[in-house]
Amino acid sequence: MVLNEEQIQKNNDTVEDLVSAFIRGRESASSSQTLAYESLAETIRFLWLCSLGHTSLSRLVSLEVDETWHEFLIDPTFYTSLCLALPGRTIIQHNTDQPPNEPNNSEVALCFAALSDYVRLFGSFNETTVVYWPAAAELANLFGLSLLDFSLQVVKFRRSVFP
Repeated sequence: MVLNEEQIQKNNDTVEDLVSAFIRGRESASSSQTLAYESLAETIRFLWLCSLGHTSLSRLVSLEVDETWHEFLIDPTFYTSLCLALPGRTIIQHNTDQPPNEPNNSEVALCFAALSDYVRLFGSFNETTVVYWPAAAELANLFGLSLLDFSLQVVKFRRSVFP
């Protein structure tokens, strides 16, 4: 199912609301690190996908997303509220196990499915978002595609592999 622009905007508005809640909660607390809005937003998008059951995402995102996730985990009250506000309505466990160096075909297909869901839910990858999703940039480059064309192709791939 491809979402229309209104549904994508609603998802992105929800992400913005969750980022704002995090920032408001941190204003009164002393934080050793100022987190950029985009880092917060992309981490919430990452957790959104995790809440939908995507479990092979750690190899797709940047270290900055993982570090921001750790910032969320420092505040258990916020983190619980965040997880319960996401579609899966469950607490997402942080797994510190490193994925194997070489993914198998099944993991590759699941990674493409997750990237496809990102595009379906939040819109195409762009120069700002791929900073946090380096696997998308690497794959687009590997296939000789612009980020927009890669975004379109990954959705087509999802439909053909996971009808």
